[in-house]
Amino acid sequence: MKKLLLVGSATMLLLSHSVVAELVTADDIDDMRRINFSFLKKEGNVSGPIQIGAVIGFDVTAETSSGNSSVYTNSDSFNFVGNGSWNPPKTYLALNTSGDELLIKFNFGNVSQVGAFMNYATGGQEDLVITAYDSNMAVLETHNITNLADISTPGGLNEGAFRGIERPQADIAVLGISGYYPAIDHLTFSSFVPAN
Repeated sequence: MKKLLLVGSATMLLLSHSVVAELVTADDIDDMRRINFSFLKKEGNVSGPIQIGAVIGFDVTAETSSGNSSVYTNSDSFNFVGNGSWNPPKTYLALNTSGDELLIKFNFGNVSQVGAFMNYATGGQEDLVITAYDSNMAVLETHNITNLADISTPGGLNEGAFRGIERPQADIAVLGISGYYPAIDHLTFSSFVPAN
């Protein structure tokens, strides 16, 4: 299991608690549920919410933080500039902009672990960042993927890497993904809390 352990960081101290937070870099979430986006029709310029979890029996939606119409699903090609592209048969949910955030909302209840296979465009002004929020949209933790565990796939076709967050309790209500044109597939989550 590849994980980067972050203990007592300045961000957590500002949040007035020091919990062990883990950036997950391998797709080995315990008792996982997985959503691939093959059922989504090809769309562009959608703001959401888009129901993405009903296909596996969970109320999970996706939308932008701004309400702008910038979500794309399964278009013929999604270009990551210097990081390759995703083309059919690859399926995905993407943010066709920078300066916004793709919000994945777990409406059925909080989760303890969440991640996805992802990629993003390089050469922009924004790093790829994932953020866990509670049900009040307060930040639980945030990880700058570009700085901590970058995804580098120059010229690659349908390439990327799994990145996620694991918490010691099921308190993640929303996963935020921001950066320069980020895209995800195989959204994976669980409410399982490992014993200490």
